[in-house]
Amino acid sequence: MWGTDAFELNHGTTNSHGIAILFSNLGYDKLFYFSDNDGRLQILSLKLKENDKKLLIVNIYNPNTENLQVSLLKTLIEKLDTVPNIEDHEVIMGGDWNCVLNRDLDCIGGNHGTKINTLAEISKIRSKFNLIDIFRTKHPDFKRYTWRCRTPAMSRRLDFFLISNTLQDNTSTIRILSSFVSDHSPIELTLMSINPLPRGAGIWKFNDSFLKQKNFVDKSNELFDQVVAENSNLQPKQLFELIKFKFKGFARKIAMEKSKNDKSEEIKLNEKIRDFEKNPNEAEQENYNLAKMQLELLSECRKKGQILR
Repeated sequence: MWGTDAFELNHGTTNSHGIAILFSNLGYDKLFYFSDNDGRLQILSLKLKENDKKLLIVNIYNPNTENLQVSLLKTLIEKLDTVPNIEDHEVIMGGDWNCVLNRDLDCIGGNHGTKINTLAEISKIRSKFNLIDIFRTKHPDFKRYTWRCRTPAMSRRLDFFLISNTLQDNTSTIRILSSFVSDHSPIELTLMSINPLPRGAGIWKFNDSFLKQKNFVDKSNELFDQVVAENSNLQPKQLFELIKFKFKGFARKIAMEKSKNDKSEEIKLNEKIRDFEKNPNEAEQENYNLAKMQLELLSECRKKGQILR
């Protein structure tokens, strides 16, 4: 569950754009916030309660056309100049920049033309705040894309993080994940120094989607009959508690087996998707689409299982 102060929203229009910054289990004090109220730009300055580290987070969804991109980036530069004590912050900028930084490594298919004016504004920002493209820093020659189009066939790395160079050694993970709904792939960035607060095992909750599976229901009924038959000498309340205990153990075992099988299948599907996105080809398009659909189904099942009932 998100707390009342755990997110910042910037709504776009009904049919396009809109961005958000969300936190889970991160204690912080908000020092400064700007939103363009058009679903394109957010700037958040905060101080972590755990260690008093100051972070500047920028969330951007750049327009498609170069003149609008330049305008938004100039607004970003102007607003950054108003952030109090910005020199004390570590900076994390991320989002859909709608341009590529390296046309040789970040493009495949289509016209590899670059948006010179957009790149010039990004270069100013990177130089002023000493920012690095952390994906390219960690993977100098690796070709992987975050956006793809089938007709005409092309792929681009349009989504990326620019972070303070001082955070380079704190970066434990930077990777492009598989997409299964959007034409953009999500990016995962993990910084060791600002991990969320540690979580315990939590409470056990029964995934009632199992009740839709005939095999699970049949085995549950068999377990119920067996426990009753073997413990007919118990009082009703004691028998009820024993049935709950036995059922919980049975259901947890089934859930763990399913989780293990789902994770194995997810790894295989992600490998198929990544292989295609690195080297798109028409012959494998149908298998790629099928893998994305299967991955989406796995994700939906996981979401339903995480809901408290």
